[in-house]
Amino acid sequence: MSDNAAYSVASDVWSLGISCLEVGSGKYPYPANRYDSIFAQLNAIVHETPPDLPHDRFGPEAIDFVRQCLQKDAKARPTYAELIVHPFILKYQDHADEIDMAGWVQGALEWRQAHADELHQLKNGGGTGAGSTGSNRFQK
Repeated sequence: MSDNAAYSVASDVWSLGISCLEVGSGKYPYPANRYDSIFAQLNAIVHETPPDLPHDRFGPEAIDFVRQCLQKDAKARPTYAELIVHPFILKYQDHADEIDMAGWVQGALEWRQAHADELHQLKNGGGTGAGSTGSNRFQK
């Protein structure tokens, strides 16, 4: 991130880029187990080149969208108004009416309810059933 330590819309844009990267790659881009300490992790975030979406799974528009969001200089990051007209967003604009967000949320909530016992076991350190890694990935 930049020398500008104040929280701003640019911080939200950075977070959007990190979230897109995490969802797109299926993993947090700065995993703690890759660094010796939290300070090394923060140093990587601040000083290293941000990671990209996997080029073999995403097109140039998506990759550029995330790159724009993850610019180190907060002043160089796009605004919301600029993001909404980015080619990655415009590419899917004509399909917006095909997205059933309410249905997706309802399905996600139903899945969560159906798997509540398993999630509770995982959260509390138990669970070795199908799909369980034995880790406490749901703990804070």
